[in-house]
Amino acid sequence: MGEAKNITAGYDFGDGVPIKVRYIFRGTPYGKEELAAVKEAFKGGTLTMGPQVEAFEKEFAKYVGCKHAFAVSNCTSAMHVVTQMLDLGPGDEVITTPNTF
Repeated sequence: MGEAKNITAGYDFGDGVPIKVRYIFRGTPYGKEELAAVKEAFKGGTLTMGPQVEAFEKEFAKYVGCKHAFAVSNCTSAMHVVTQMLDLGPGDEVITTPNTF
């Protein structure tokens, strides 16, 4: 593993409570199994919505104990999906987090 790199990010949401978050990057946490899975996805020609994603969704749904799971690439995409599923209309108020990943 490589040398640890520390990054501190500061956030101020205007409520008088500054938040500091420390991120530590120390090499890669991925091993041979993950590398093999990535290679398999590249060979299959599907990086999105392919059989690996379907398998992940089924396994994740089973793991968390629900009928369905829908994989997305980030929190912003997840929030878009959720707002569409809620059937929001003009004038509906949505309160959400100001910071997503």
